[in-house]
Amino acid sequence: MASKSVLEIESLIDNHPMIQDLRKRGKFVEYRGYEDYPQDLREQNLTAGPLTGPQMIPIAPYVFVNQAEKSLVEILYLGNHVSGYPGIIHGGLLATILDEGLGWCCFPFLPGKAGATVALDLQFINPLSTDSYMVLKAQVTSVVERKAFVEGHIETLPENGDPVLIAKARATFVAPRNMKLG
Repeated sequence: MASKSVLEIESLIDNHPMIQDLRKRGKFVEYRGYEDYPQDLREQNLTAGPLTGPQMIPIAPYVFVNQAEKSLVEILYLGNHVSGYPGIIHGGLLATILDEGLGWCCFPFLPGKAGATVALDLQFINPLSTDSYMVLKAQVTSVVERKAFVEGHIETLPENGDPVLIAKARATFVAPRNMKLG
């Protein structure tokens, strides 16, 4: 199967009604995942390094953060070469994306702006086909000292109709003492 070009992928995301709505609301700050990571750190990061490329994760995620509501929306395209079962995105990759996205959601509220996953509870609901656009939505439910509790899910980026729920997760992150990113 031929892979989509970066231009095609970014054009679809940029022009999607959901993304246009997020941009219009004015409550979200938009950035691209890993844009502030130095190249040597990107190469060591699973989703910014080894899994990037044509037919895998060809573009950095679009990330929208609402600091006031402690929420995050991430849009990502997953290609044809990140499957477990043929044609189905690998569940371990979805778990990694959830872990990372829930972390990105809560890190601004932790001491040192960083944390480590100490618990990740996942529930897979529906398979996600390869060559798909997905949306991760996350919400910090509470922060207690060095601990953050976050809930989130992955759904399809709706093309016609409603999104399909793929997986949901709850996670706990702890800011290690004396740890700071950046």
